[in-house]
Amino acid sequence: MEEFLLSRTAISLWQSEDQKALLSTSIELRNVHTHNRGIINELTLKRLKDVNTPFRLKIGQHFHANFDNLVLMANNMFDIAKRVDREAVSKFSIQKREFGSWIESVADSN
Repeated sequence: MEEFLLSRTAISLWQSEDQKALLSTSIELRNVHTHNRGIINELTLKRLKDVNTPFRLKIGQHFHANFDNLVLMANNMFDIAKRVDREAVSKFSIQKREFGSWIESVADSN
């Protein structure tokens, strides 16, 4: 996804290696909980071997994200999404409106 976005739009998905590491970790932890009942396995560690993850992960460990972990990961995702959105709006002159106003426009046209 990173290469696709960069090659097509020249917009980088992240601004720092820390953002990239946290996003990669978040995605892998989502996979661990979805597919492996929260148990860290070899595949997870293999995918994160070159990532400076903020968590200590061990094979067989049941990973439990506390509230602070969830806030950290969610805020990182929000920051990335907001920045990519701002850059795309600016670069491609995209009209931007509040979400509810688009719905009202469609309803008014019917």
